[in-house]
Amino acid sequence: MAAVSGEETPAPFVQRAVTRADWGPALEEAGVAQRNAPYRSFFDLVTRRRIADELAVMRPDLLLIWGTAAARAVDRPRQPQAPGDRTARLGILLGYEEIAPFAHAGVRRLVAPTQDLVDYARELGWPAEEVGLLAPVVPEPAVGAVLRQRWDTPDDVDLVAAPVSDAAGTALLLEAWAELPETWLWLVPPSRKTKRLKKAIRRAELSDRVRLVDKPETAVAAADLAVIARHDDPIGLPVIACWAAERATVALAAPGPAALIGHDRDGLLVAPDDPRALSTAVGNLLADPLRADRLAAAGRETYEQGYAATRATERWQLTLEVMAGPPLAAKPGDAGTDIRV
Repeated sequence: MAAVSGEETPAPFVQRAVTRADWGPALEEAGVAQRNAPYRSFFDLVTRRRIADELAVMRPDLLLIWGTAAARAVDRPRQPQAPGDRTARLGILLGYEEIAPFAHAGVRRLVAPTQDLVDYARELGWPAEEVGLLAPVVPEPAVGAVLRQRWDTPDDVDLVAAPVSDAAGTALLLEAWAELPETWLWLVPPSRKTKRLKKAIRRAELSDRVRLVDKPETAVAAADLAVIARHDDPIGLPVIACWAAERATVALAAPGPAALIGHDRDGLLVAPDDPRALSTAVGNLLADPLRADRLAAAGRETYEQGYAATRATERWQLTLEVMAGPPLAAKPGDAGTDIRV
């Protein structure tokens, strides 16, 4: 990422990404130039060379290193640095992984999307003053009118959406739904291979009221409430997306959701291995619309205060400007981040 000056420049940064191919469409839509790389392993020389080539050509003011896999593919800066090389390196910690690769990649400052990950990095020995919280940007859901009939679902039934799940979470959902005989479920498959999942739904005798839906935002918009059924979620982005859609949310107490949700304040948390607890939480919320509305409104407020595009983008923009260019009059803390520069 290279800083650009000039009054006619529409944005303060020129951006270029070296990323996996599956990120291509989203980056292209955002106008970010890109080059693909496989990011296969620590000894992936192809990715390492492509990143090095881009750095040599761009000579950026700021290099963002997203996650440990990217950190492993970035060469440590030369010591002493070449004349004119003033690239600042910012690491983004995305999970409970090693942090040593960031140090080997020349990263001095880390940011993480949840306070729990910030604390994790500090506990592993990263200097406390060099790691801070920087919330992710979650855009408004772009969903219009949703017709339940499209997925063969009556309008007058209780409907719950599970926009995100893993294999264990899906199994837990099906077991819990046996205890909810009047409730329908829209399940977004965790992969495109649905043959085994359809067989599991039939075996659980739930084919009459469980539907597979391929659009998470659509599922949430049409439902009365949402369930996040993932055991391995370190960040909790699906929770924030449900808050944005103003739906009461029940989540398995994986690290990400547990770090975000205040239980019975802006959502509900349940044990990740207890189908009875999940069915009870869902049934109680459906039987108490006022409570569900209260949780949905509180979740929406949490989203607007911390994750809506305008505010979250301002925090990112300020942090990047401070790291990439001359000091600004404002401090990062003024925009809601505790990253120190």
